[in-house]
Amino acid sequence: MNSILPIPHKIKFEKSSLALKLEKEYGKAWIVEQYSSFDLYYSLQACIEQDIKIKPFTREIIKTGFYLQIDDPYTYLEVVSDSNLVYEKGLIVLDAPTYFGHGFRNEIFLILYNTTDKIKHIGPYERIAMFQSKTFNQTSFEYIYQVEEVNSTKTGKKWIQIEKGKQV
Repeated sequence: MNSILPIPHKIKFEKSSLALKLEKEYGKAWIVEQYSSFDLYYSLQACIEQDIKIKPFTREIIKTGFYLQIDDPYTYLEVVSDSNLVYEKGLIVLDAPTYFGHGFRNEIFLILYNTTDKIKHIGPYERIAMFQSKTFNQTSFEYIYQVEEVNSTKTGKKWIQIEKGKQV
């Protein structure tokens, strides 16, 4: 049986000068972590020089050092809260899920929100979010005067259509 794997999305990125500086200082620092080639999500890390305190019920903007270039106009990144960070520290990505598409050509900044009543800390290169690459299909809409009737395969009943407030 011949199985064909889907073509992976190719996403280009550049590290910020701060990310390169921190990489030299910490001897680590890969902005995007992937644990295996079949991981569903990748991790974004904080690109900061020192710990940031996030006070209770407040938000902080955190740099990732990740400059993005997506060449395929139908591909985008979906960024969500890191479940470990939510569980361990009560920190969420405030506008998650958030999306970065083909036209975005800047550093990704994320807004972390502290949902707890205690001060929380984020350290340099700590995981702060997860993301995955997604592709959407081109969609077009067509105006029609009236929607067609549909028979329900489960009940055998027809759906009743309403036109200008009257049953048809």
